[in-house]
Amino acid sequence: MYQKDYILRMIEMFGEMLAGIFGLIKKRRYEEASQAIENAWIELLEKSASDILKVYAEMLPLTLQKDFGFNQQQLEVVAGLLYAEAELNFVQKKLRESKVNFEKSLVIYRYLDKEQKVFSHERQNRIADIEKRISEVSFY
Repeated sequence: MYQKDYILRMIEMFGEMLAGIFGLIKKRRYEEASQAIENAWIELLEKSASDILKVYAEMLPLTLQKDFGFNQQQLEVVAGLLYAEAELNFVQKKLRESKVNFEKSLVIYRYLDKEQKVFSHERQNRIADIEKRISEVSFY
């Protein structure tokens, strides 16, 4: 019961953090958004983004589980942070970095979609948004 409560609190806290990050991006407060993303990596996952960004996209879900000991909720957090970072890079016209992060986020979301038994409309919408962004980034 305690672990379930902890996971639910972590997911709730992450949702609030992510909403705040996207709010900062929308307000063009890019430096603050970048700092909030880095803080989230450390607070929620006890890892820096650089540890995770070294892993190839295709291997990311399994590597994070095997080498980092992440569970599926933590994978969801990683996917969300990669998505937020990709959006931040996109609005700052850092299209190469944006595409890499979108692709990594998409790989994790697709993996979770396949592995989890519960259908998530939110995840499906996120996957569609990421696919759209990747096609936009690829266009440039």
